[in-house]
This record gives sequence, structure tokens and C-alpha cells, in this order.
Amino acid sequence: MKTYKCEGEEFEIMRPKNCVMAVSGKGLRIDIKIHPTNQCWDYFGAENYGYFHTTVDAALKSACKRILAHDRQKGEDLCKGMDKFYGGLDGS
Repeated sequence: MKTYKCEGEEFEIMRPKNCVMAVSGKGLRIDIKIHPTNQCWDYFGAENYGYFHTTVDAALKSACKRILAHDRQKGEDLCKGMDKFYGGLDGS
């Protein structure tokens, strides 16, 4: 396993196996692999995906940014946003 830094955060990068490389951080895991039909690097995870990267490096950076974005949207902030949205709706 190796580490990779993106936007000040560290991610764990697993050794590629069967042309799949796993990226982990913030409790999430994303697999980077070649898409079978478009022959570009893509990544896939439970709630994350990204398509058509021409290099492994571009796919890795995109996957890490996706993990960071997903982490920033969790928890109380989402709940507060829902309350604010509901407060702004018209009706009884």
C-alpha cells in the first residue's frame, strides 16, 4: 500500500490487482479500472463514479476529489440544509 496526497489529505492506494487499483479515504473506497467499451480509465465505488479519464493519474485525482466532496456533504450540514430548504417553502 502507498499513500497519495490530494488537497492536503492523504489517501491509501492499494497495489493494482487484475487491472484494478483501489483508493481509500474518509471511510470510502473507489476502484479505478479500465472501462471495457471506451478503453479509458474510470472509477467506481458504492456512491462514486467518474468516466473517461485518459490517464491513471487523472482518474486518481478525480477519485480523491470525489471522496473529499462526498465527505464534506455528510452529516449535520445536510440536515441543516434540509431544514433551511423546508423553511423557505410556501404552504401550510
